[in-house]
Amino acid sequence: MKLADFGFSKTLPTRNACRTLCGTPGFLAPEILERWPSYDVKCDSWSFGVNLFLLLGGYLPFSPRGSSDTNEVFNRTRNGQYFFHPKRWQGISRPAKDLIAKCLTVNPNSRISMEAALEHEWMETVLEFPKVRISAKGLAMTIDESSRPRNGRERREEGFNRLQELNDDFTVFLAERQGDSIVSAMTGAVRTSRNFQPGAPSFEEDSLTGKPFSHFYTKDKELGKGSFATVFHCTHRRTGQAYAVKEINASNLSKAEATTLKDEITALKYLRGAPYIIRLYDVFEEDHNTYLVLEEMKGGDLLSRIVGKEVYTEREARGVCKALFSAVDFCHKKHIAHRDIKLENLLLQYAGEDSSVKLADFGFAKKVNPGKKLTTILGTLSYMAPEIHDLRTSDYDERCDLWSVGVVVYTLLGGYLPFQGNVKESAMKGSYRFHDEYWRDISPSAIKLIKSLLRVDPQDRISMEKSLEARWMTIDDAELSVMDLSVTRGKLDNLSKVSGHIMNSVPHVSFPHEFQETMQEVLPMALSFYLVQVIDANRLLGVSGAPQFAEGMNGAHMVSVELSWITLALWSLPYHFLHRKRTVLLDR
Repeated sequence: MKLADFGFSKTLPTRNACRTLCGTPGFLAPEILERWPSYDVKCDSWSFGVNLFLLLGGYLPFSPRGSSDTNEVFNRTRNGQYFFHPKRWQGISRPAKDLIAKCLTVNPNSRISMEAALEHEWMETVLEFPKVRISAKGLAMTIDESSRPRNGRERREEGFNRLQELNDDFTVFLAERQGDSIVSAMTGAVRTSRNFQPGAPSFEEDSLTGKPFSHFYTKDKELGKGSFATVFHCTHRRTGQAYAVKEINASNLSKAEATTLKDEITALKYLRGAPYIIRLYDVFEEDHNTYLVLEEMKGGDLLSRIVGKEVYTEREARGVCKALFSAVDFCHKKHIAHRDIKLENLLLQYAGEDSSVKLADFGFAKKVNPGKKLTTILGTLSYMAPEIHDLRTSDYDERCDLWSVGVVVYTLLGGYLPFQGNVKESAMKGSYRFHDEYWRDISPSAIKLIKSLLRVDPQDRISMEKSLEARWMTIDDAELSVMDLSVTRGKLDNLSKVSGHIMNSVPHVSFPHEFQETMQEVLPMALSFYLVQVIDANRLLGVSGAPQFAEGMNGAHMVSVELSWITLALWSLPYHFLHRKRTVLLDR
């Protein structure tokens, strides 16, 4: 037997001289996926461990059973998540497992070298005939499947490029734009040229030990609170690394709320390590509480950052939009619908650094499985797509996010929300304007892009991938730097003052489409019991023709300072009525 195919080999003039992403998914070492600061010959020790695991166990350690989901393979690889399934490993010696474990060590500095492997105990062990035989045919099929191109082409076919295929699968890891941050599963720290320090503390998914959250973390100040979750600042006891933890009282969750929480965790796990998306590090599911350990966003929300700027230009607005487009593009390529994209959910990892903006709050996120659509009415009113509003449609998909992105871009450039008066009716008609007094100096290509996103028919909307290639995205920075948006910043200041008072007080309501009749019964009943204070939103916003944050009920257009009447009214109705109708209210 001889080792062959040296197509990706490289002579290293110095240590840690490799940076290229190359190899075969399932065999790649975690440091190749991280690509920071660099990697060395120890990556081959990892691949040797994968091959040894395959030869002894008959299956690849990081490939989910019955699935070819490369994203899951990458996640498991980065976290070093594999198992010796008892039925497959019965009779395999302990030294063999020990050697594999020393090869499949996430931290390359702790990984065994090939020289040391030759001297390992297993190499001197007298082997017994294994109790479980591996099917040669099954092993051959596993190897063939792992090396087959995912686009169905043959490797010998003209034009096939293994490296290009891998690059396509790993666009996120290849991005080295200024401001990108890739979180390392080896160190648990956000890796940028600004804050990387060799020898950073090792991060591990502590929940895999089965011990509780409090065993590993100390929880201190409260960062935010919702109706069923509270976010705290926390510190890892061993490493001293700071995180945010979302604590959910799982014992009090309804069935629908528990499903929503499960969907949020699933989405965040799929999106681990993506640029411009908040990182989920660990999940502790205990008897009464569930803890989501997230990266700490120290810079606050984007809207406050813009309002506090001395200078705000179209170049800066475009930079934020690029980050948002990249985040949503990654979500959609993983078939994840966020369903609550809005300015309030764009957070900064570092204070004063626009480039550290990240998309957060995946509480309504859901993976859109092939052949299935989404049916639940939810989101934040001013950002909801027409197809979610339209109860005549039976379903929708992740393209609802494209509309929400369009609303965000409009607001970042114009300083106010695009839909006025009866928000639902305006959105369903696609009725909005670019008021000349606020938009005359905005780039025509930016306005064209907004129009391409705010199309009523989701099939006509421009994708995030194409949005990143739009004309506005390619204009020279110098040209956009001179386009002052001070007037927009002033309007955003007014919007931020009203935002928390009006928009954030509107509860997130989640209703299946089939309960349209229930909603038509419930809300008029609610209005008959509760007094709604009506205010002039235009006066508060200080913008001529600015959108009223309102919803029409039986022809009445109203805006409430608190709007908590919705929650009070719904819950004041007989519980058995809501239960019988299977109506779900999620007030976050």
